Amino acid sequence: RPYVPWRWLMVWDAEVQRAQQASRYLVALAQRVLAWYRESGKPEHDTESIMAHLCRNQNYSSERERAAEVLMFLVAGHDTTGFSMAWILCEIAK
Repeated sequence: RPYVPWRWLMVWDAEVQRAQQASRYLVALAQRVLAWYRESGKPEHDTESIMAHLCRNQNYSSERERAAEVLMFLVAGHDTTGFSMAWILCEIAK
C-alpha cells in the first residue's frame, strides 16, 4: 500500500478506525496506570521513581499529556529491551 500522509483524515477507512480505537485504548490504559499509582499510596513515600516525577511535575497541562509520557516510557522501554536482546543473541551466535 502506498504511503498517504493525510490518511489519518480518512475516518471511513477501517484501518484508520482501528488505529484510532487502539490509540484511545492505550491512552485509557496509561490513565488507569496513573490512577492506580496515585491510589496505591506510593506517591507520598516515593521520591525517585519515574511515576513519582510524572505525578508531581506541574508542567503538564493535562492528564492526557501525563498519559502520553507513560506510554512513551512503556514503548521506549519495550523497544530498547527487545533490540538489546536481539543484539546480544546475534553476538552470542557469532
